Amino acid sequence: MNRQHTKRRELIDVAMGRKPADTLVRGGKLVNVMTSEIYSADIAIKGDRIAAIGDVKRCRGSRTDIIDANKAYLVPGLIEPHVHFYHGCLNVTNYTRAILNHGVTTVADGFNTVGIIAGVKGIRFMIEEFKRTPVKLIFAVSIAAYLQNRRLGIPPAPNSVRLEDLFQMLDWPETHALEEPAFHLVTEKEKPFLDLFEKAIKKRMSIHGHAYAISIPELNAYVAAGAVSDHESTDVLDAIEKARVGLKVLMRQGSGAYDVKELSKALTEHHLSSRGFSFCVDMAAPEKIFYEGDINEAIRVAMRAGVNPVTAIQMGTLNAAESFGQHLEIGSIAPGRIADVLFVKDLRDFDIVRVIANGETVVKDGKCLTVPKPPHYPDFMYGTIRLKRPVVPDDFHLRASREKTYVKARIIAADGISLYTPERIVRLKVVSGIVQSDPEKDILRISMIDRHAATGQIGNAFVTGFRLAKGAIASSVSVLCQNIVVVGTNNDDMAIAVNHLSKVGGGHVVVADGKILAELELPLLGLLSDAPLDQVVEKSSKVYQEIKKLGCPFTSPLTSLAFCCACDEIGKIKLFQGGLIDAEKGKRVSVILE
Repeated sequence: MNRQHTKRRELIDVAMGRKPADTLVRGGKLVNVMTSEIYSADIAIKGDRIAAIGDVKRCRGSRTDIIDANKAYLVPGLIEPHVHFYHGCLNVTNYTRAILNHGVTTVADGFNTVGIIAGVKGIRFMIEEFKRTPVKLIFAVSIAAYLQNRRLGIPPAPNSVRLEDLFQMLDWPETHALEEPAFHLVTEKEKPFLDLFEKAIKKRMSIHGHAYAISIPELNAYVAAGAVSDHESTDVLDAIEKARVGLKVLMRQGSGAYDVKELSKALTEHHLSSRGFSFCVDMAAPEKIFYEGDINEAIRVAMRAGVNPVTAIQMGTLNAAESFGQHLEIGSIAPGRIADVLFVKDLRDFDIVRVIANGETVVKDGKCLTVPKPPHYPDFMYGTIRLKRPVVPDDFHLRASREKTYVKARIIAADGISLYTPERIVRLKVVSGIVQSDPEKDILRISMIDRHAATGQIGNAFVTGFRLAKGAIASSVSVLCQNIVVVGTNNDDMAIAVNHLSKVGGGHVVVADGKILAELELPLLGLLSDAPLDQVVEKSSKVYQEIKKLGCPFTSPLTSLAFCCACDEIGKIKLFQGGLIDAEKGKRVSVILE
């Protein structure tokens, strides 16, 4: 983490009443996550740390700033233990501004996609931008930035993080953890990664894992090797098995994955202790960040599912801090901790009226008061969409024998709820050797275009679930591939969408009848916007509105589109620039079966 300026020894005289506090918070109801109590208590703050709680009259001086809590609940700043911030399309400055409004004062991220496209220098830039904001960063070295889809035989992006970079980043002062090492690295005993685990543990860092579809023997081996958390449970019984062996279960409430309601049953029906559970968003699309919330929304969902309010708050604060070994710094309102305090009017609604971060008020009545200017972005972050040539409509054809009139085809099935995409087998018409989509039956074309090395590779397939009546949607954000992916009812609109993204340097675009209906440009690495926050909000909202008008029922259609693409362990049938791959079997499969 960063921004720890007040020395603990400076707190002693304030706590004893010998010297005045800088700030007193009075008239609030303290939510004590260590004792599961709510009681009246005041808070004395010196610099960026808490000096005392309870009766703190002795800490008041003539220049002490007095904040009247007006009977609000005083809640620790929320902790986001696993997120890929890029999915919100915002640069770091605007992202932190948005999440502060939701009470998130600490974030753990490894910037995996930045590392895929721009390597270590891109990751380093993200860290430095975070340091300019009020949000504290727990940097976790991302295994995925190196690994990508290597296990599936898909070549990595040319400028991505190298294996030796992972070891070097462990020595950075900002590093506190490893992020998302796949469990097969342990069970298959891949020496470089076991060495990485051992180095991290020797440095007292935590290993935050990725245990999708893990078996019981594999689970035991994974935890034995040092993994401390997982965010991939969607079924309560799976979550219980993980909690029992000591994994902190991060109950995900993100975009395209809504797991808190189901996993809360571990507490409400199976009566497990909440100590083994926390929350995360993993992926949060712009609409979620702007309007729905982050960990605060996960807390609300858990409470609606029957979890006690104080317990839910513990899960979003202290439990998350403990998983990183940071509970003496963050996660509670107590002496010596960094002064991150939320003023919550009503616990059930979890409506935040004020946010103190690092001892300073940063949000009041829904307005962010601390708005640092974004840095100057270097040239290497622009111009990262590299196509061999503009695409043409014929590039999206899938061909079969001209003698055939129908073929059986394997297609991707998306549902907008899960990141898992099973396969379906359908019968498709063939005209002059070209396999036809069938929009009336919700069978659309989907394609991925290499944008890293200008190879001209295009993987073509079919998908169901998006229900577009017309037009096309394209994005340069596609999880571990980070290529351009496009879905559409016709090749002409698909080509227009892809070429437009190439022209503007990346982003999201919606096209119908040859016209661009909405777009959000993401020129920073093809992932992030460099525009002011209000412009991003307006353009992103327009994109989502137009996608909905085309007929798509998904809450987060761009997340669903991104997870139609290859992302290592998450199955089943996925798209990459060479076609389809069965992620569970780790092998390429054909679209046409006969």
